[in-house]
This record gives sequence, structure tokens and C-alpha cells, in this order.
Amino acid sequence: MVEDFKQTLERLRGKTDLLTKRYQALLQEKQVADMQNEELTALTNKQQQEINRLQQEVEYLKVVTTLNPNRNDVEKSRAFLSELVREIDKCISELKE
Repeated sequence: MVEDFKQTLERLRGKTDLLTKRYQALLQEKQVADMQNEELTALTNKQQQEINRLQQEVEYLKVVTTLNPNRNDVEKSRAFLSELVREIDKCISELKE
């Protein structure tokens, strides 16, 4: 009976040691997973900030593009103004005569 008790006790001790080792391994895996989670969260936040910055830049570019006339519009405006100046010069010269 004492031998059975010792054997049972040894089996329990072995199982306890095995459970402790498994627990330690799982605890270590959890710590690694937690560190990876923190790194990924930081990366996600950084990327979100970059996305926000780029979206703001796109909005600024849209506004600038809208406000900035293209080359064709500038040339048309210059031609129109030149024509107006010519007409004004003609009127002035007619008034002088």
C-alpha cells in the first residue's frame, strides 16, 4: 500500500512537472504574442497617421489644382487682355485726333 502511494505520488509529481513546463511554455508564447501585438499596434497607428497625412496632402493638391489655372487658360487670358489693351490704345489715339 505504501508502494502504491509512492507510485501515485511520483505520477502526480511527474504530471505536475509536465503541467508546470507546459504552463511556462504557454506563458512565454503569450509574452511573445503580446510583444508582437504591441509592435503591430504601433505600426498600425504609424500607418494610419501616414494615411491621414497623405489624405490631407491630396486635399491640398486638389485645392491648388482647382485654383491654379492650366497653361491654356493663361494663354487665353493673356490674349484677351492684349486685345483689350489694343482696343484701349486705339480709343486713346482716336481721342487725341
